[in-house]
Amino acid sequence: MTLEEAREEYGELFDFYKNKPSDKTYWTAPLRYVGVFLLSFDEKHVYNLFADIPGKLSNEEFRLFLKENPYWRRRFGKEIKELDITF
Repeated sequence: MTLEEAREEYGELFDFYKNKPSDKTYWTAPLRYVGVFLLSFDEKHVYNLFADIPGKLSNEEFRLFLKENPYWRRRFGKEIKELDITF
């Protein structure tokens, strides 16, 4: 979804941030909801961590996301095998 669509759906969002300056993944979250994690690669298109990943990410975006966020590799292990993603 676009950033505007995310704001319509979730309301006001926290500012985008990166876990490390070298990361390509930006994170944000709605101010009014707990447990909703949103990410972006360009601060224009926003993905919901639990609803959109991996289905709405390109293979390259998914690979990048997992490389920068190794914690999520175990959670998405089945998808990694299905998409034959290597690091």
